This record gives sequence, C-alpha cells and structure tokens, in this order.
Amino acid sequence: MEKVKYQGLNMNKKIFLLSLILVTGCAGDKNIVVIPTNTAIPVVLTSPSPASTLLVDSSSFEASGEILANNNHGIYSVNVNSEKITVLSEDTFHLLKSVNTRKKDLFYLQTTGAENEPEDLFMFDGSSQEVVRFTNDSYWDYDLSASPNGMSLAYVSDRFDQTGLENRHKVILYSRETNNENILLEGNDPFMIKWSPADSKLAILSLPVDEKTNRSLVILDTVSKKTINSFEINDPSAFNWSPDGQFLAIGGFSPNKIAIINVETSSINLFSIPKELIGGIAWSPDGNSILLQNYEAITNQGSSDLVLLDINTGDIKLLFNGEMHPGNYLNKFIWSPDGNYIAFITLNEYDKINIMNISTLQITKLNFSYYFLELIAWTQ
Repeated sequence: MEKVKYQGLNMNKKIFLLSLILVTGCAGDKNIVVIPTNTAIPVVLTSPSPASTLLVDSSSFEASGEILANNNHGIYSVNVNSEKITVLSEDTFHLLKSVNTRKKDLFYLQTTGAENEPEDLFMFDGSSQEVVRFTNDSYWDYDLSASPNGMSLAYVSDRFDQTGLENRHKVILYSRETNNENILLEGNDPFMIKWSPADSKLAILSLPVDEKTNRSLVILDTVSKKTINSFEINDPSAFNWSPDGQFLAIGGFSPNKIAIINVETSSINLFSIPKELIGGIAWSPDGNSILLQNYEAITNQGSSDLVLLDINTGDIKLLFNGEMHPGNYLNKFIWSPDGNYIAFITLNEYDKINIMNISTLQITKLNFSYYFLELIAWTQ
C-alpha cells in the first residue's frame, strides 16, 4: 500500500450514518398518486440542520467570482447551512469513480495518468487524513463496492484472456487485512456491483453471454463464493439495496415498472411508475421509501423527474418535475441521514446542488457554481 499525507478537515467528528430499520413487506402494484410540483420557493434550512455536511467531488468551485479549486479534481466538504467549503484532498487528477463511504472513510477508483489510462483503487482515510493507494497495475477497473465495515472491497476489473474476448470482466475481491486480491466471479461479463449494507452478500449485474439470453442479476455470498440467487432481467438500468439488506430495488423488468426483490424468498413485487425508465435509485434511511430518477426513453434523461415511491402503499409522489425546469439535467441524488432532506444536482451551464425538504418540497440552491460535480455522501 502507498500512503500520501493530505491536510484537511478533521473527519473524526463526521460520522457516516445508515439506519437499519427492517422493512416488513412490500405492497403489490398500486394506483399511482401524483402530486404536481409547482415552482419551488427557495428557503433557508433551519440552522443547525441535523445533518449539515455534503462531501462532493469537483474539478472547480466558483463563488462570488472566486475560483476555489481549478483543473484537478478533489474531495470537498460543503456545509449546507453556512455554505462553507473545506478542502479534504485536492491532489487528484480525474473524476473519482464508484465512490463508497463506510464510516469515516471513502473508497474510490481513479486514474492518476491520462484520462484513458487504467484506474487504481484508493481510500481517503477520514481519521488520519491520508490517501491510501491499494493497487498499482495496468488493469482497467469499472465499478467498486465496499463491505459494510470497509475491510473488503469488490470491484469489476478488465482481465480478459489475451487469446479471446470472452469473460473479460471479472469481479475481484480485495482484502485490506491481507492486502491480497482474489477472483470472486468469472465466467460471465459483470459490469455493475453493489455490496449489501448489512452482510456479506454482493449483487452483480452481468451482460448477456449470447444473443439468446438476457442480462442477469446474481446474488453472491462473498465468504463462501456461492450463488444465493439469480434472476434474468430484460434491460436493467439501476439497482440498489434496502438499508437492511433484505430487498433489492431494480429497474428493467418491464417499462413503467420498478421491481422489489426479496433476496431470501425470491418473491418479486412490481410497482408502477409514471415514466418508462429509471436512471437512479436511493432508499430512504428508514427503508420505507425509494427515490427514483424517472424519464422517457425519447428524452434520454433530459427531462428527468424525481419521484418518491412509498413501498408500503405503492403511492408515487412527484418531487421534481423535469418538464417545469427546461435545460436542467437531473443527476446524482442522496438522502440526509435523518431522511428529512435530499440533495440532488441539476446540470445546465454549471452544476448546481439543490437541497429539498421532503415534507414541503421546497428547494434551496446552494450559492456555488461547479464543474463535473459528483455528490459523494451526506454526513452528520
């Protein structure tokens, strides 16, 4: 491992929280209740907010004409009340990929050379303020997911046999305890993975092995390396675990539907959604609601809505109407740890962070301009 010291925010006081309240069940296909969203009135969050700090990755900030960072990407802490920006690490070269937060640490993939060069595996240690480099190789890595305690890291890596192109992507398991990596899955073409927030299960989406098969979703136990369950999915777009690790929400079973899979029983509940496709999924901290980016295929996410699905009733609440905000491209979104707010990015000339009160639907736009902005986490 290679360690590089960075000065920055003392993250000992910043805690990554995740509620583990059990989901008792999923309702079936219910009628959609759409609540129209009028033009939001900017409001100021009550200070101090229960959860006040966003961690973001950006190549530059501009506030009141002042450039706070430029060219190189970095990890920054943004206080949503005071709008104060603190640099955690700015010695990065390109956008961080597949960022995971576990407790006080950040795990991510990144290239340190040209943009098209292979990525390596890094960690920002929130206690020591050090950046730790775990790998330094010539492989291209595509997706990363960390175990609940952050001691094991799974990622998709391009390690195909040079004699052919079959099965070129493999899921690699890296152990921080032994500093060793092993192949966890091969024999298909995995491209997206997510570790359960509760245990050793890993969900893996794979490409079709031939023209006659669909894409597959495999649930794998990372300890035994045995398959717990598998499903064929027509066109998966996004998926995510419930906080308790009992359910997986995934788009792609059929248009205008989101599926919630009970991983243990294999039961699938389909819920209707207003538009055809899903671009992103985020469970609420209490596990009772799911935040969705919802859009029509013809718009290519250009007029995405942000909708809230109640999994107990099947009701849909429209939070952000993309058609009422022309020119905005809705991007990443995350929940506050208390479940009262969401943060999401709209892209126009500049990237903007929006903070929405879930109860009132009122939106506050933080007074910054950004380039190539990614939301990483919302901390206490």
